[in-house]
Amino acid sequence: MITIAILIFVAGLVYAVIRITTPKASSKAQNYTLDERYNAAKVEKQKEIDRILEKINKKGIASLSSHEKELLDDYSRK
Repeated sequence: MITIAILIFVAGLVYAVIRITTPKASSKAQNYTLDERYNAAKVEKQKEIDRILEKINKKGIASLSSHEKELLDDYSRK
């Protein structure tokens, strides 16, 4: 009986150590390389440009907010 209790105790310790030392998925997402962060920002910028251009296509340039106009102006200079 005592051996079973010891085995269960040791198994619990091993399980706890594995849980503590295994990296979580969320911490992995924070370890992007510089290139990955640059590419992600570039993709987001392109999505924003596409959204603004689609709005112009559907509703006209007069439908843009001042912020959207500033973004397009900034993007066109780069």
